Amino acid sequence: MSNTQKTAVVLGAGITGMTVAWKLSEAGYKVHVIEKTDKVGGMAGSFSYKDMVLDYGPHKVYTQLPGILDVYKEIVGEDLLRIKKKNSLRLLGRYFDFPVKIFQVMLGLGIGTALKCGLGYGFTLLKSFFSKKKLISYEDYFLAGFGKPAYNLLFRDYAWKVWGDPKSLSEELARKRIPVPNIFELVKGTLGIKPKTEVSAEYFYYPKKGIGNISEILAERLLKNHGEIHFHTVPEQIYVENGKVTHLVVSDIEKKSQKTLKTDIVVSTIYVTELPALLQPAAPQTVLDAAMRLHFRAMIIVYVVVKKPKLMEDNWLFFPEQTFIFNRIAEHKSFSNELVPADKTVLTAEVTCTPDDEIWKMPEKELYAQVVQDLTKAGILNPSDIEECFSKRMKKVYPIYAIGFKDHLMTILDHLQGVSNLLTLGRQGLFNYNNTDHCIDMALKAAEHIIGHHSPEEWMEKIRYFDAYKIVD
Repeated sequence: MSNTQKTAVVLGAGITGMTVAWKLSEAGYKVHVIEKTDKVGGMAGSFSYKDMVLDYGPHKVYTQLPGILDVYKEIVGEDLLRIKKKNSLRLLGRYFDFPVKIFQVMLGLGIGTALKCGLGYGFTLLKSFFSKKKLISYEDYFLAGFGKPAYNLLFRDYAWKVWGDPKSLSEELARKRIPVPNIFELVKGTLGIKPKTEVSAEYFYYPKKGIGNISEILAERLLKNHGEIHFHTVPEQIYVENGKVTHLVVSDIEKKSQKTLKTDIVVSTIYVTELPALLQPAAPQTVLDAAMRLHFRAMIIVYVVVKKPKLMEDNWLFFPEQTFIFNRIAEHKSFSNELVPADKTVLTAEVTCTPDDEIWKMPEKELYAQVVQDLTKAGILNPSDIEECFSKRMKKVYPIYAIGFKDHLMTILDHLQGVSNLLTLGRQGLFNYNNTDHCIDMALKAAEHIIGHHSPEEWMEKIRYFDAYKIVD
């Protein structure tokens, strides 16, 4: 190895971290990846359970970003499956296509509901003609575009289940997650007219061996390029001198030992809320306070192993109503037949909650019983066919876009901009509600930024670009 070889430290071995680590190692950097768990992939990872390979919830590969699908194909090769997508939403005892086809829903729920929603939207239009209200909250966004009856029916309860009180959530969340601004755009889709914003894909892609296979392949490539992955390891301190990181102190959790890593660049994909506290000298109190004001929602994924070859026609189903404990279920076999034995199948039920709330504290047996009861109520399975249930818990999954969150985030990012060789990116690293294609795009642009020796100001321009990502189901 040349004495002039540059070194990079990547914090986090999720799909963002592994992509940027791979690209930097290809460019000749000596790369150290710091990962607190024992495997790569993060939340877009897979794990082995008995005779199965399972993901942390349903993941798909779909993108509208230029060149990103080619990157997936280059990584996974022939094992990247192309799948016809089908997903639905359950409402008032019936199943409807998702994304919502407004005429299908209105006809399915009856003329009374249709009239109520139509009159509600008409009243909203009339009100807006006389006084234009500034859209501040998630609720404002959908009330303005759909009227109160349709908002209550389609959007309100789902927000409560996944993110919390829709009155306290920023309208930016509504635009990012459900970018159909009004009922007219939904009608266009129903009539076959292409809406301004595409919200659904007809097909998606998926790695035959599980979503985690992407990061596993990248890890193999990194190791071939003489990079290193330090598992069970966490950053303790990041030392900064004259606006540049000089070295880090990291701890091996298992060996209870520390070591120092000198570096030319640090790429962080860990939670941006935790990054400022690692800096030495310490970040200003205003930055630390801003980090404490950004929050995440937790998730419990309940895996239900069923003694049936297959259960659903859909890849996944949405359950917006509060009467169901889960907000979405998916079937692994609808993504790849190779993950689960032929004579059984696995459902994943996503239960979103707040850390330490009633659901989070619920005993496992009670939680499983509630999930099974609701799956039975939905007509998905017969309890007698269940082989077992188990779960995975994650305390920080969904960034909560509370009103005013952007000010707190920018306080942190503005401070980090003063450290020229420290980049933060990814879902956790930018508090960005994104998908795996966005993570790969961020990573590629970060690698280009580093290799091209671009300025911190140019990185802030990239962050503004990342902020414009839209979620396409």
